[in-house]
Amino acid sequence: MRADIARPGGAPGQAIEIVESAARRVGARAFLVGGPVRDMLLGIASRDLDIAVEGDAETVARELAQHTGSELRVPGSFLTFKVALPEGGEIDVATARRERYPQPGALPVVEPAGIEEDLLRRDFSVNAIALELSLWTLVDPTGGVADLGSRLLRALHGASFLDDPTRILRGFRFAARLGFGWEPETHRWLSDAIANDAFATISKERIWRELLYVCDESPGAAAALAAIARSGALATILGVLREPAETEALERYEREANAFARSGADPTLVKLSLFLANARLDAGTLAGAPMRERARDLLARIARDPRRRTRELTALSADAAIFDTLSAMLPEERVVAALLEPTVRPLVERFEEAVATRFVSSASELGVPPGPWVGAALRATSRAIFGRAITPGEAPAFARRAALDYLREQDRKE
Repeated sequence: MRADIARPGGAPGQAIEIVESAARRVGARAFLVGGPVRDMLLGIASRDLDIAVEGDAETVARELAQHTGSELRVPGSFLTFKVALPEGGEIDVATARRERYPQPGALPVVEPAGIEEDLLRRDFSVNAIALELSLWTLVDPTGGVADLGSRLLRALHGASFLDDPTRILRGFRFAARLGFGWEPETHRWLSDAIANDAFATISKERIWRELLYVCDESPGAAAALAAIARSGALATILGVLREPAETEALERYEREANAFARSGADPTLVKLSLFLANARLDAGTLAGAPMRERARDLLARIARDPRRRTRELTALSADAAIFDTLSAMLPEERVVAALLEPTVRPLVERFEEAVATRFVSSASELGVPPGPWVGAALRATSRAIFGRAITPGEAPAFARRAALDYLREQDRKE
């Protein structure tokens, strides 16, 4: 089928030309596959380039890396090469392959094959379309083009979600991103896999990694996470029992993320925190999460008691105490508290405004030598701005007085 797709320009177009030329020289066939083809057919910008090669994929990948000044990586035993581009991002160049799963949830065993077999091993028909680069023709053995037109996600066989349960999470991610529905039989297969506890057959690390991919969607993360929770997919592992408050907070955050930009909060951690509110998290559950210990601790705290911080803040009346409590919280905790409790949000916004106010840039501007009194003076000044005891215009003079007071107090102690 001749593809009615314009050839891309810029760096993607150059990469495609290099790949096609290299494949021709070694007698191979090169194909653009999966998500990029799907996105091009939908008329939306593609996020990446994935190449499948019938033949010598390594030579094609090496030539692409050489001509683009990129680094070539060989990540594992799946006949795949990654070309890490200098400007960021990666291009996957893989040998077209077939695969078999030794048991449900296991990583596949792969071997070289033709492009049609390669496409038949994929997750959904809309991701099982290839574009042969030399002829610019589509290869569509599963009816993916028709499913794109019907806006449906259709798995390729009944054991798809049992073979690889992460396809369940990927499906929810694609459905939210593209606004697609589930083909009825696929939805039944998915529900059966969830009912049979398919996720118990794979590592927690793989589950967490897919959840992080879901959280990277923007927009779409809120809808995908809410759909995952409603499906009960992760209930036996994470105990995710979402309440409307968390669902609404997730959706609100996605709509209004820019309003919280200066908080410094990690958007992925905010979304995960709201998704996992009231989840059953313990050290074992979080052990496989590919994130830093700080993030694991935060998720565990919020999951145990998502409204603890909102209760602390609403119980306080003195501005100084509210400021100090907010100062002791991580940025993500402040954002989550603001999203879960409307009365807390103005306090968080006032706090962020106060600490973002720049009134001095060095100890010399305060008229004191460097030392701990500088930080103490700056905190006192931000606290005073938060409590509306001073205006931002009065802050430099207030900070100088505070620094001198702290310094004199230090001298008296010595």
